[in-house]
Amino acid sequence: MKQTKSFMYRRTLSFLTACGIFLSCSIVGCSGSSGNEVVSSQGAQTSAPTASASKSSSLLGDFTAVTQSGETVDQTIFAQADVTMINVWTTFCTYCLDEMPALQSLSEEYKDEGFQVVGIVSDVARSGDETVQDIIDATGTEYMHIIPSSDLRTGFLKNVQSVPTTFFVDSNGKQIGDPYLGAKDQDTWAKIIEEMLRTVQENNKAGE
Repeated sequence: MKQTKSFMYRRTLSFLTACGIFLSCSIVGCSGSSGNEVVSSQGAQTSAPTASASKSSSLLGDFTAVTQSGETVDQTIFAQADVTMINVWTTFCTYCLDEMPALQSLSEEYKDEGFQVVGIVSDVARSGDETVQDIIDATGTEYMHIIPSSDLRTGFLKNVQSVPTTFFVDSNGKQIGDPYLGAKDQDTWAKIIEEMLRTVQENNKAGE
């Protein structure tokens, strides 16, 4: 019970703090491209238009960015797993925050099968952001959260118009299937993840 109350308190604190960021973002524009505001989505649709990548075969292109904890990362992070789920979220998106505990559970459940989760916080510009950290602590997420660099904002994120939007890539960072628009429950994601892992691993075996 204490844990539930603590989660709700932190969740409420995070939401109230995020509201201030949302109002600020509404003024300066929280969009991938000029004039197009990023909106939150509950998941009425199952897929979204494919985001544009750079000349690299990697969906995110060749990039360098930092995580919320300040670690420098690039496209080689995808080599750590057969399948990576890239979850694009914002601090003001309640649907994003609601599904994050499920994504953490999935990252633990399928880790030994070659799966990982990477979050991209699209409305934050610097690592160590207090609101982001409050959300991470409240939702119990331990997977990597990337703070977008300028190349990610002008490239990969340019055409991501709603959150959450989720992509799957292989160990080379190449997109697998269509992106998914909106939040989903844990069971639905589990079925998608299992299918992604099966497809990639079968292709890997065929290529040996």
